[in-house]
Amino acid sequence: MKGDPGLLLAFLPLLVAAADARAQGALWIADDTTARIYRVTEQGALISSFPVPFSAHSSVDLDPFTLTLWATSENAGGGRFVNTDRAGQLPPGCGACEPFIGAAGLGISDPEGLGVDPADGTLWAVADPLNVGMVYHLERDGTLLSSFPTASFDAAAISPQSICVDPFDGTLWITDNESRKIYNVTKTGSLVSSFSALLYTAVFDPGVSNPIPQGIGVDADGSLWVTDRLTNRIYNVDSGRGGTTPGNLRSSFPSTTYDEDSHNPTGVAYEAPLPVPALPEWGAPALSLGLLAAGRRVSGLRPGSQRGTRSQYSA
Repeated sequence: MKGDPGLLLAFLPLLVAAADARAQGALWIADDTTARIYRVTEQGALISSFPVPFSAHSSVDLDPFTLTLWATSENAGGGRFVNTDRAGQLPPGCGACEPFIGAAGLGISDPEGLGVDPADGTLWAVADPLNVGMVYHLERDGTLLSSFPTASFDAAAISPQSICVDPFDGTLWITDNESRKIYNVTKTGSLVSSFSALLYTAVFDPGVSNPIPQGIGVDADGSLWVTDRLTNRIYNVDSGRGGTTPGNLRSSFPSTTYDEDSHNPTGVAYEAPLPVPALPEWGAPALSLGLLAAGRRVSGLRPGSQRGTRSQYSA
């Protein structure tokens, strides 16, 4: 039986709106000054924001398996890795509980950044205790899998701030505000490439000689999103993938674009646009709710390979 064109036309505005909402990616940005996390468009327009549940967060990442947020609260109780929903809420009934074991309990001092591995759901963290940068690989329950010093790829990298896993090749991206560089390294600490933050900050702030690269995330097109605490800007730069020039500036906006009180953007995470099902042709069965539900899956990731325990709550 052919579909009813009138019924399709009735639902067409909703389908168009859903497609438009999914057509572009979004950014999650943590701010140390306002102690808030923001969700903004790739141009910096505010979508939503919320105050963080503990002290100001120095990093943020979007969990592709649960669509919840992971953040590092470096000054709370010796440092915490915090998992909340997309509105900053802790699990139901949690109150002031520890949604994830404190970093100190893991033997990690001065935690700075945390990223979720899209391949298996494990966690990668960076810390800078006493000017000795460290990278840690953790199970979701905090069990230590491996670690290596940042000196394994650069002796000058003594203050790593953020880390994320590249979904294209599984390597790690790390920012360091002492060397003022962005590093791409293997999961065992071997250097793949690096470039100076001056390559992109100088475009808008040529007088700044000591930028402070902080947060980092990988875009769906392979480019990078980086925040800077000195220039208070968010940058989209080339990573070198596909023959591009590493550090080449693609776009940028100041943190005041989404909040006039924001003067210290720290963490940043990229949220990929969700898959948009094609509109059915005339005569085709009506679009099922199952297709809309499937849109919650993050394209290109493998939820079935997640390790550890899934979150009990979701956005």
